[in-house]
Amino acid sequence: MKMFAVVFAIILFSGCGKHRSEMIQHSYLKNYSLGEIKTAYIGQSVVKVRDLYANYDEFQRKFAVKYYLKASNDFELNGKYIKKKFFEFPVKVVGKKDGLYPAAGYTSVDGLPYTVVNMVNEAHEKKEEVGILVDEKGRIFKENILDDDHDRIMKSESSSITPDVLTLLKTDKIVDKKHNEINIDLLACYTNFELIYGGINNVTLSIAYREFTIDDLARPSFSQNLVYETTAKQIRFKNILIDVFEATNEKIVYKVVSDGLKESIFPKDKTPIDYKECKYMYEIKRKSLKR
Repeated sequence: MKMFAVVFAIILFSGCGKHRSEMIQHSYLKNYSLGEIKTAYIGQSVVKVRDLYANYDEFQRKFAVKYYLKASNDFELNGKYIKKKFFEFPVKVVGKKDGLYPAAGYTSVDGLPYTVVNMVNEAHEKKEEVGILVDEKGRIFKENILDDDHDRIMKSESSSITPDVLTLLKTDKIVDKKHNEINIDLLACYTNFELIYGGINNVTLSIAYREFTIDDLARPSFSQNLVYETTAKQIRFKNILIDVFEATNEKIVYKVVSDGLKESIFPKDKTPIDYKECKYMYEIKRKSLKR
């Protein structure tokens, strides 16, 4: 499966009493972000969408859109953290005022969400990175940190951070996505289509709609050629609304204004019927591959 940019809205859920690791995230992989001006050449996708389900924490770490965080002050985090129950792991992290630090992912501790920011551990002889945890108000969670392998939370009762008043606040600068971050347990489902630019003539602007199966196979009976007026400044296909800035026989310059796609989070023990049907089809597919 190809990797696309992901538009993710953090959904706050109340009263469910579930730890986030017990939740399933339903979201969409897209080749666009709402409001982003893009260019597609003839034969390229204007819109490409694929829905998927994944464990909430896994989805947050791998797919949620990540931003740079900006430090309000010079700062230093020091402490000895417990690794693998017994081993004391020294940590020294130094940051600069107005420094921009990329979010590496997201995780949760005791049900609370944190942004993970990778920073060099000056106390490590090989200068390996550790993951500091930043809460939604920009405060560093000094008592917990991700180890140099980034696979476990280390705890400390003696860590300190200076100055006391410090924030790492999210900016609007997006971290470039690494395309190899795909090796998690994904359940790809029914929404799987693209709109392909076909150029213009004196009368019409052409877009091809192509729908695919769960296995990414084309469904010929679910394809159609869409035509719009050549001079159209806005075009729509179902819930997808697109502003057109330029359309030629070489390219289209556009932005997706709205798409009607809504993410959701639900407990593993209260899954909707679409998820159950999708998982059933996935299990049939997996069994057939083992034969």
